[in-house]
Parts: sequence; C-alpha cells; structure tokens
Amino acid sequence: MSDEKTCIRCRETKPASEYRRRPDVMGRLYNRCKTCDAAYLRRWRIDNPGHMSEWRANNPNYHREWRAENRDQENRCQRERRAKNVEKERHRSRACHQRRRARRRSQELAKLENYLNETGNLRQDEASK
Repeated sequence: MSDEKTCIRCRETKPASEYRRRPDVMGRLYNRCKTCDAAYLRRWRIDNPGHMSEWRANNPNYHREWRAENRDQENRCQRERRAKNVEKERHRSRACHQRRRARRRSQELAKLENYLNETGNLRQDEASK
C-alpha cells in the first residue's frame, strides 16, 4: 500500500494516515480523506434526520444482543481501553462511585423522611423544608 493517496473530493494528495480504513476490505482505505468524509457524513445526517431513530425503533435490542454474542471481544476491547487510559479510567471510576454514593444517601434520607412522616415523628416545620 502506498504512503499517499489522492482524495476524490478535495483532490489533494495526503498521507494514508489521513484516510479511514475500510472495514469490509482488509488493507484498503476509503477514497475520501477524513476531513471530506466528516463533512459528507455531517451533510448526510442533516439530509436524513429520522434514519437512526427509525432504525433504533426497528432494532431495539440490537446492541444488547451483539454484546451478548460477542462478549469476549467486548471484554478484550474494554481491557485494552482501560490499559491505555489508566488515569482517565481511575477518574471516571471515582466520579461514578461518588455519584452512586450521593444517590444512595439521598434515597436513604428520602426513606427516613417518609418513615418519620408516616409515624408522625417529624415536626411540621421540618416537613415543609
């Protein structure tokens, strides 16, 4: 494979790294550079606004089923992503833990408040807060 390619849209010769790989043909690149391809896809999404929502409505469990059928591949990709982004994953994990902890605390407070309201042990001025 050559190191450079000419985009059919902008007619510029660019390095192969400026082109997306074609998933259907091994070792082949798309004929539009990443910049032109992004512009084309943006325009297509504007021209076809209901396409994805219609597809999702017709295939509601597609992603869940794919992940179930390809669990090994999904797990391998997640492990690789975490290994490449250790610090980012650590931050994401901490933030998720803090949100979950805050949500749990607010649920516990709501349960306690409901219990006190039901038993009549909560004073009226506290209930109005």
